[in-house]
Amino acid sequence: MTDSPYSTPETKHTHDTYDEVDLTSVRELRSLLAANHMRPLKSFGQNFLIDRSVLLKIVSAADIKQEDAILEVGAGTGVLTRELAKEARRVVAVELERDMLTLLAKTTSTYPNVELVARNLLFLDPAETFGQTAYKLVANLPYYITAPTFRHFLESASPPRLLVVMVQMEVAQRIIAEPGELSVLALSVQFYGQPRIIERSTLACGTRQFLSCCTGGFLREAQATPQLPDSRPAP
Repeated sequence: MTDSPYSTPETKHTHDTYDEVDLTSVRELRSLLAANHMRPLKSFGQNFLIDRSVLLKIVSAADIKQEDAILEVGAGTGVLTRELAKEARRVVAVELERDMLTLLAKTTSTYPNVELVARNLLFLDPAETFGQTAYKLVANLPYYITAPTFRHFLESASPPRLLVVMVQMEVAQRIIAEPGELSVLALSVQFYGQPRIIERSTLACGTRQFLSCCTGGFLREAQATPQLPDSRPAP
């Protein structure tokens, strides 16, 4: 078997080779990170989607039209970004970690409809980014920032008209809880629509793998933006 061109840190990459790397392959992903002197950062809750079938189901759940504008927060390596860019008119990919942002610029360099934003997602104003244009939020969310992300975007003056995210399984189950078992997080999310679990997936975080779920279906009709409960639940 021929070795991957990303197998050693000394490998020199071009835009073409970055575009060719399979970001859902654990072997190629590890090699790519090593070549760029990187590894997942626990402080950023970084985890990587390596199940291509689930990746495509996320894109399918977003029901992307050619004219759509997409917001992806925590874009990471660009594995989801590239699939979104194949379908949508505009993809705004937000990433805070500096080295990951540099890698993201390389892996998405052949997609002219991708815009990179170096910012904490909780400081992103969607109205400033999209104006009056409707947008969809699609993301693979780190565990520690799940609840703040829901609160920030659903409570904003310009909430997404559809939200499809990957979160850890226990968080997804809490979000879809039935009456009598509702947490503040579930109440906050279900105010805006009916969430549903789409798929279970395996993620890679370094050498560790765990199960996660997608929740989606947050359709919101135009109305005055209410205030969510003041307490900020843990994810």
